[in-house]
Amino acid sequence: MFKSLSRAVLIVAVVAISGFASANPAAHGDPAPENTAAITKVELCIGAAHPRAGCVQLEFSGEKHCANFRNDYGYLFENVKAAVVPKDVLCLLYQKFDCEAAGAKEGGKYDELYLPEGTHDLTRVEDGNGRFVDYSDWASSVTCYNV
Repeated sequence: MFKSLSRAVLIVAVVAISGFASANPAAHGDPAPENTAAITKVELCIGAAHPRAGCVQLEFSGEKHCANFRNDYGYLFENVKAAVVPKDVLCLLYQKFDCEAAGAKEGGKYDELYLPEGTHDLTRVEDGNGRFVDYSDWASSVTCYNV
């Protein structure tokens, strides 16, 4: 079961990752990136985690990028109920647009949420103290990294 990571582990994990991931710009009609980095697909769902419902796959590669939940992904804004993160990938959901986080805690929730590999039900995220917090009405952007 998913357990929240401490702020210190969060900072160390971000510093330890050598590159940022990027949502595939080709999905929006932009030219394909010139690099040949492996593409990772992450699923975000506006429906249930089991069985998955209302899911979209976002593609990430080795370039820095933040996927905001606006325009084409506007339906995800404050509506991500589940996430499926593949092996060797770490995703960060953010309360703010542009993948900005200050580590603030408001109403039992931090303004960033780490999602390691696996299927995550964001309606019930363990906070590390044996309590569960609902993050399904909260996310505005995401970035994912190969680890």
